[in-house]
Amino acid sequence: MSSASAAHTSPTVGQIVDGLSASELHNEASRLKSAGDLEGAERMYLQAIADKEASLGTDHFVTATSYDGLGEVYLAMQRPAKAEEAATSTRLCMSASARVSRAILR
Repeated sequence: MSSASAAHTSPTVGQIVDGLSASELHNEASRLKSAGDLEGAERMYLQAIADKEASLGTDHFVTATSYDGLGEVYLAMQRPAKAEEAATSTRLCMSASARVSRAILR
């Protein structure tokens, strides 16, 4: 490996998204949120949600976790209407997930 390619550089959000799983996107969003990069965290959570909805559906508790994180980002950004939308999506995912779980256990 050349020294140029071995050097550490901070990737852009677009570079980070390429090749990351939905759970890795969620984790990166959480890291960005903790670091104070709220816009980056918002983008990562939105991509994680899109990927999770595509692979798991809109009624999966794992999808809800990213909506919850997104809501926290919107609160930190002082965007209460968007935070409420994310909270509503979290509740809908969790409610649907609970119904599926109860149906499976019957």
